[in-house]
This record gives sequence, structure tokens and C-alpha cells, in this order.
Amino acid sequence: SVPPKRRVLRVYGVSESAVARALAEAGGEPEGVQATICAHAGEIWVELFGEAEELADTLRGALGGSVFSEDDRPVEQLVLEAARERGLSLAAAESCTGGLVAARLTSVPGSSDVFRGGIVSYDNEVKRVQLAVREETLAEHGAVSAETAAEMALGACASLGADVAVSVTGIAGPGGGAPEKPVG
Repeated sequence: SVPPKRRVLRVYGVSESAVARALAEAGGEPEGVQATICAHAGEIWVELFGEAEELADTLRGALGGSVFSEDDRPVEQLVLEAARERGLSLAAAESCTGGLVAARLTSVPGSSDVFRGGIVSYDNEVKRVQLAVREETLAEHGAVSAETAAEMALGACASLGADVAVSVTGIAGPGGGAPEKPVG
């Protein structure tokens, strides 16, 4: 027998319950279609088995830009492919993630033609010296701020000669958070 068709909608930025609600509002599983929803490494996967094109279209419409993939390619592969297609080089500037973003990007075979490198700037002095984050930015907004993240990304582009950079800053936890800047 032939296995049923499988399609995976990969979703980011909405909760598992919101995805389940969208499925329920779409009328649930039509005859001959099986749907499963599961959280996976910060993403929500909606696996559809059977003739599920109509349901996939409905869910895509309900979830909008939160659906970033409809196959099994991980986000790091999608990012590298998008950069490659546009002729762009990438870099990473990380604090609380300690190099995990760079590790995921370099886990994809062939990433070296796009990914230039990363700087782990756990300490504010490294942010200042290696990524040119201004002392004023750190004093006024703190290391965990959109302003610092923006300067980290710009600094990574300059330091590593990249066209585009991603930066991550935050409070890794379990301690150190505050109501205005919670863990995470």
C-alpha cells in the first residue's frame, strides 16, 4: 500500500493552543485527513496526512506569516538558502545563546559559502570592543535591549565583513530576571 501524503506546516511566533484553535475553526480534520500538532524546538509543527491541500490553505490563511515552511527543511537551512539566493553573506552576534545560533547555521552542509562567522559577546566589554556597541547605549538601555541588539548586529557586519547579521541578547536564567526584563 502507498503511505498517505504528508505535509508539515512549520509555524513560529504563535502558541500551540492558537494553532489548535485555528484547526478547530477550520472545521477540524476533514474525511481522510489526519492532523497532529506538536511543539518542536521552539516551533509548532502541524503534520497533515492525506489529501490535505484545502486544510493546509485554510491554516496558512488563518496563521498568516507565522507559517514559514511547508517541508522538513529547518529554519537555519531556509535562512542560508535565502541569503545564498540573494548573494548575501551572514554573521551572528550572540550573548545569552553562547554561540548556538552560529552552531545551528554551521550545522548545515555548505554553510561556509554564506556564513562568515560569529562573535559571542557575553561580557559588555566584548560587546563594546568587538561589536562597537556604544558605552552610552549600554548605560542608557542595558545589555538586554533592542538598542544593544541593533548595535551588536551592525558591529558583527562591520567586524566580520558580512552583509547581514543576526544578534541575540537576553537573560538566559534561571536567575537574573526582573519584571521589566524577565528571563528569556
